[in-house]
Amino acid sequence: MKNKVVSPMKKIAWAWMIGIALALVPGVSKVAQPVARETSCPPKEPNTFCILLGGESSVTFSPDGQWLAAVFGRYDPISGFVCNIIRVWRTADWQLAYEIELQPYDCVQEVAFSPDSTILAFISNDRIIRLWDVSRQKEIRTLYLPPTAFGYPGPLPIAFSPDGKLLASATCMGGQTIFCNKADLIFWNTTTGAVVRHIPFAHLGFITDIAFSPDGKLVATASDDFFSGVRLWEVATGHRVQDLFLKGAKYARIAFSPDSRLLAAVNISGMLFVGEVASGRQLAFIREFGGNDDIEFSPNGQFLVGGFNQGPVGKEHQLTIWKVGDWQVARFLTMPWDRDPDSLAFSHNGELLAVGEWSFMENQESWVRLWYVGDWAK
Repeated sequence: MKNKVVSPMKKIAWAWMIGIALALVPGVSKVAQPVARETSCPPKEPNTFCILLGGESSVTFSPDGQWLAAVFGRYDPISGFVCNIIRVWRTADWQLAYEIELQPYDCVQEVAFSPDSTILAFISNDRIIRLWDVSRQKEIRTLYLPPTAFGYPGPLPIAFSPDGKLLASATCMGGQTIFCNKADLIFWNTTTGAVVRHIPFAHLGFITDIAFSPDGKLVATASDDFFSGVRLWEVATGHRVQDLFLKGAKYARIAFSPDSRLLAAVNISGMLFVGEVASGRQLAFIREFGGNDDIEFSPNGQFLVGGFNQGPVGKEHQLTIWKVGDWQVARFLTMPWDRDPDSLAFSHNGELLAVGEWSFMENQESWVRLWYVGDWAK
């Protein structure tokens, strides 16, 4: 799934704040499970994983299962956080197929495959969306977000519609310093590159995430503004359908269930909200959910992955899997204490879960950890 690139210092600050918040609420119950072990790629047995070096944020599988793409983020002592490279792996042999490298000052915010897996779209801090032909390995179309005097780019989410005809994007069109007060939602025709619809003032704050419902009827937007919850829009008309969840909660990530019936959202304080799309009724609220980097429903719709429980220094961290329905903890995925999950993506067949991980330790390379999850996610 897509993900915005966040500076390491801001990530560390969020981790500390979430850790303090979790210390003030009841803890998540422990679930006994076998110790995970590392293997060669791809992992094929329960509780096994493998490592792909050089990936961190906006990890995404192509829908046909042939490719895995991720933004390569690393910390450079001179220039700071560098994120101008996209790495693409071939899943047939799990070798690095190629890299897409932008200018050193560019930072890739998000990558997304088209539903037919032929196009890789990505957006960087220069506010340019590039459409890349996956097989020919060349840029085929360039989309420019509207010019604005607001210098700070903030999050720049993108998402393909399920039929691949539209690409949704968001950008801040006005604000002060690093605060946005006018965010627009823009829909592009992926064949011609023309703007199909432009919705001004979609939110009064940065739009932090965009998600189409799998049935293609709705698109949801999350925002860090205080005046709206998560908003639902009708794709056919652009009309706002309703706002979901608590207003002023500053939402970071959203995800639809595979049947389009549920929408999950996590805010910057690490609290999870789950609502019924048709009625707008809130079905679940988990205040000790954990981190806010990414959430994903499993392909079978029975589990929600997300919620990062930070352990003490020297101890393992845990990524939590929740059971849809009763919203109890089903299991954990563990990682070293100096690694934080930044992005999540399931493979097309539900056998693998890719977790982009970053490290706040200097000179530590980011990587993608591939988990075998076929015993519960298919």
